[in-house]
Amino acid sequence: MSGLRRAALWLGALLALAAVALALALPRLAASERVRARLVAAVEDAAKRPFRYRTLGAGLLPPRLVLEGATLDGTSERPAVEAGRIELRVALLPLLARAIVVRSLDVEDAAVALVRDEAGVHLAGVDLAPPPKPPREEKREASRSAGFEFAVRRVALARVDLRLDDARPGGAPPLELRDVEGELRARSLDGPVELALRGAVESVGDVALRGGLALRASLEARGKEGTFTLDATEAELAASPWLRKPAGTLATLRGRVVRTREKGSRSLRIEGAEVALADLRATLAIELAPGRRLTADAPAFDARALAALVPALVGRELAGSVALEGLAVELAPFALRGRVRLEPLGLGGTGPEHLVLRGALEGLGDEIVGRELRAAVGGQEAPVELRLHELASKPRFTLATQVTGVEASALVAAFGGKREVLEGPLDLDARLEGRLGGRRSVLATLGGDVSLRIAPGRLRNASLLRAALAGAARVGRAPAAEGALEQAADDRFDSLAGHFHIERGVARTDDLRLAYPGSAALLRGSVGLADRALDLSAAAEIGAPAAGARPRSIPLASVRGTLDDPELELTNAALAGAASAYTSDERRRRKWEKKLDERLGAGQGDQLLQALDKAFESLKPPEGQGDEPRAPAE
Repeated sequence: MSGLRRAALWLGALLALAAVALALALPRLAASERVRARLVAAVEDAAKRPFRYRTLGAGLLPPRLVLEGATLDGTSERPAVEAGRIELRVALLPLLARAIVVRSLDVEDAAVALVRDEAGVHLAGVDLAPPPKPPREEKREASRSAGFEFAVRRVALARVDLRLDDARPGGAPPLELRDVEGELRARSLDGPVELALRGAVESVGDVALRGGLALRASLEARGKEGTFTLDATEAELAASPWLRKPAGTLATLRGRVVRTREKGSRSLRIEGAEVALADLRATLAIELAPGRRLTADAPAFDARALAALVPALVGRELAGSVALEGLAVELAPFALRGRVRLEPLGLGGTGPEHLVLRGALEGLGDEIVGRELRAAVGGQEAPVELRLHELASKPRFTLATQVTGVEASALVAAFGGKREVLEGPLDLDARLEGRLGGRRSVLATLGGDVSLRIAPGRLRNASLLRAALAGAARVGRAPAAEGALEQAADDRFDSLAGHFHIERGVARTDDLRLAYPGSAALLRGSVGLADRALDLSAAAEIGAPAAGARPRSIPLASVRGTLDDPELELTNAALAGAASAYTSDERRRRKWEKKLDERLGAGQGDQLLQALDKAFESLKPPEGQGDEPRAPAE
């Protein structure tokens, strides 16, 4: 026993000594030119690219190789693969069963360049010429020495960049993944592969994706089929001009990927996919190769999800619901088919005081048309003709509608204005067109023609009497009457009617008539639709003319400011004309005094008119001097 013990001790010592010697010799062996030459030849034979590296290290416990500064040639612009550090660890026991099992492959600080063309996806650059075929004897010898199986259990990535360029005619823009980290695991040689990756994505073009991306997948060993979950919640997604998902908005996609090859053709598609985008839930079918096509179906969902995702609707308080019926999107070239059903869709709400659409939008390739589309606001409903065209280049729209008796305040509020600015029953005939998705807002691109009539109504803060009295107070030295002046203001009118011709977001009119009892204002000029700016001049018709006589016309004012806050500025000529209008007719003066007494109280009418007398008296130029009034702005 003692002899056996001593033999075992000696054997253990010899094995330890051999292990130490091997551990000391391995680094020197790995650094030898012979090993370098054989390693370079083996990698180039597998990758079909020129290969080089800076250093190769080795260790015994655990068995490992460490490669630094490795590069596979690609194009003149960038290598196909470059890696700062690659560490490979091998399992010992599987070698006894003629299997090479890589326990782990760690790749750090690497960059990979891929190209997609008609042949598929491959490393960037040109393959090396195939080596000459070996003689038949060498083939037999090689077959005798073959028989090792090769498997990788785990691949870990840290700080890896990947770039995919599409070299096909009309292909997609470059796709870049940056700072990718994660790992790939295989439990057995024939088992499924588990994949978990996280990184930042950068893609530009019609569909742009920027920001954090996480992928989890389980694929068959041969990669023909598998399931996956993609989380782009941290990323920003834009498909101009139709979609913009801010970073932080929920975006996940899960499904099954299927890859097939039949008769020389390849296909890559995603089946049974489910997408969650903000509050939208839909089922998808996606074809990634050879074409690019997405088909979506979604039951009715809350329309507020669209307001957060569609650039043209950002900030709009959408209400109601929307459903997708076989909505198919094709890329290269862009085409849209299927239907979006509005069930209904409202701005601010779906009640009678809101602008509400019912019907459907149908995609017909490069255009979208309205089907049975109707608009309702203020309790009134009207058909709407809508067409969106040139979807693949510079999307434009045309819209036509006629409404009768709709409440003007509801329509103003529906388009983002202040409800209280304009009141009254509105008749409207509109033919409009504009652009979608450009740098300018939709209103700034608008063109067309609009005819309108409101009778009776109210235009708040735009009373002609208020403006006249305020002007008189400024120049007439009658401060005591200022309180009465405010009470006398009245912004109600008998009718407002006219026609606007719109170009590039500016509406111009030559015949807008604002009629009051016994007088009217004729307005000419422009209204900015995007900034709501006013640039109008006004002339007044004073008094009801006798039969066959022409009304007295006085240049009244320029109208500036905005639709929400109009500013009327009178000239001396306007005030002098007003003085002439009421002082030349004593009966008319008594009638005005009576109306003012009814509104302000007994005796107030005479007080106010005396204040106006002083104001108008102050407007008379000194004797011998003329009065050159300012012309109202055109």
